[in-house]
Amino acid sequence: MTEATPERVMAEVTVMEQLVEEDREKSKKMYDPNDVNEQFAMELELTEGHYKGEKHQWERVNIMMDAVKGPHVLEVGAGDGYCSLVLKQRGFKVTSTEVSKIRLDRMEKAGLNPIEAPVQDLPFPDASFDSVICGEVLEHIPNWWEGMKELERVLKPDGRLILSWPVHPDYDGLKMHLWSIRQHLVYRNKEVDFNIQVMERINRDGV
Repeated sequence: MTEATPERVMAEVTVMEQLVEEDREKSKKMYDPNDVNEQFAMELELTEGHYKGEKHQWERVNIMMDAVKGPHVLEVGAGDGYCSLVLKQRGFKVTSTEVSKIRLDRMEKAGLNPIEAPVQDLPFPDASFDSVICGEVLEHIPNWWEGMKELERVLKPDGRLILSWPVHPDYDGLKMHLWSIRQHLVYRNKEVDFNIQVMERINRDGV
């Protein structure tokens, strides 16, 4: 067994850093640098480390995954495929879609077979899936309801639609967000009775 000296460990770390940097440079050459989706994909990998690093994100993805019923699951806007991989490991038959070519490439390298498709135009027959999971996607599209119609169309009549979107004001400053969403809860007998969503179109330059 090779001794794990500090010098050997540092050499391996250096090699890994070089590989990551080469991957970034390759991405810059392969994809449109003006595409905000690809810029975001180059800046942030949506790995387990990312989700665990932010408590609210870790809670979000786990609540969503725990809500899935199967066997056939569609994840729309799957990012780098973290949730799809976990659900696959849990025994679900998972189909993943994404629009970022960088993220599609990462999913393929991770062993998934993703499909390039926007939420507004899903290439699946009606009533195809037992669960459709779509997290942090709808706020990015110009017409929210085009996405909702497609998600409902591909879901089986007795299926489960699992959605999330951000409601904190901090997200309004992100250029990629086209909807500002606020949530108001109404209580009855100290329990939540109504969930009100107030939506406003934002960041429409160039759309």
